[in-house]
Amino acid sequence: QCSQSGKILKFGAMIVDALREYENPVYIYLPPHGELRGGSWVVVDPTINEEKMSMFADPDSRGGILEPAGITEVKFRVPDQLKVMHRIDPQLQLLDAELEGSDMDPDG
Repeated sequence: QCSQSGKILKFGAMIVDALREYENPVYIYLPPHGELRGGSWVVVDPTINEEKMSMFADPDSRGGILEPAGITEVKFRVPDQLKVMHRIDPQLQLLDAELEGSDMDPDG
């Protein structure tokens, strides 16, 4: 008996095999706020058949192999996340400047 995830892998592999040999144009479009990630991305990756497949994405769409939480964990450890947050977030920069300028003496 096959599990559901086994069937998903099986049919995904069948789609990839078919796209590899497909001779007509294939257009993949990610609409605004659409997401394509994980195994779905792998199945429709244009590198499967570069001559026939093209992918287009709206600037407001998202895509990637890993889930957002996974990619954050892989690329940015917590200390690195904090450094980046303080480097690029104007609100955090303002708070950092306030902390540096304040009198930190607990005796007042």
